[in-house]
Amino acid sequence: MRFAAGAAWTAAIAAGVLLLGLRGSTGEASVWAMAGFAAMALPIVLSGAWLAHEQGRAGVAFVIALSVGLLLRAALLAIVVAAAARQGEPSLLPALSGLALGFVPLTAFEMIWFARRARLAVAPVGSRG
Repeated sequence: MRFAAGAAWTAAIAAGVLLLGLRGSTGEASVWAMAGFAAMALPIVLSGAWLAHEQGRAGVAFVIALSVGLLLRAALLAIVVAAAARQGEPSLLPALSGLALGFVPLTAFEMIWFARRARLAVAPVGSRG
């Protein structure tokens, strides 16, 4: 649950930045930007929460969660880019911006989260301070 809360908070901040950047944009540009953002943010939050739950447990569930998360991100990226490209260049840039703002901060959060958890798992008990 901590992962989901932290990832949701990170997504909210990124969405706020995206909304600030969309001030004065057309409605269509805003829709494409938000679609791109959702296409990256939602799978990262959901699959990351699944990964956090499975981390350290025996079995292959962690690898399955990791694979599902990566495949879902790739599929949604392709769908959003293809759909925006069909609409034309004015739709593509906002979609790519939304994809980037959904991907970069949340992936950074995810990487830091799991690196920290892995480091704490191998640290001696007395050094967790």
